Amino acid sequence: MNRDNIGLISFLSDKLKWLDGERIAIKAQLFDLGIAEQKRRDENEAALYGGIQKAIDEMMMRNLQKLKSTQQG
Repeated sequence: MNRDNIGLISFLSDKLKWLDGERIAIKAQLFDLGIAEQKRRDENEAALYGGIQKAIDEMMMRNLQKLKSTQQG
């Protein structure tokens, strides 16, 4: 092998190592984005469930008050 080929092989090897590092970094970023997206979805679901539960509780209290008033009257 001549010196130019050795230099080219060395350069390409370094480039592949760099690209592999970039690929790993991108996979980590995608993983972090996936975790953040799932957390956001969980928070939205919890807020929605909390809102629905609050509305159900309020409706049950109104119905209970109506029931009490009809039993007393």
